[in-house]
Amino acid sequence: MNGFDKCFYGTMREFKDEYGNQKFFSRVIVKYDKHNGVIFATGSNRIELQLHSDSLVVMILYKGLHEKEGNYFETNDFKYFMD
Repeated sequence: MNGFDKCFYGTMREFKDEYGNQKFFSRVIVKYDKHNGVIFATGSNRIELQLHSDSLVVMILYKGLHEKEGNYFETNDFKYFMD
């Protein structure tokens, strides 16, 4: 059903950078039969963060993001893709 039958959960953190600007960070687990990973997104407000997170999930579901190795680094037995 092209991903509309899926629901992904994550966490959001709000903080201020070294200049006092409000920032938002999210970590969302994207796990289903073809993918098992995590996406990270940032934004300057909650709406921007939501758009960035949603865009990454759409790219995974429909555009094949993470299907090719591409650039990545590994640490603590986890592979981080640099997309």
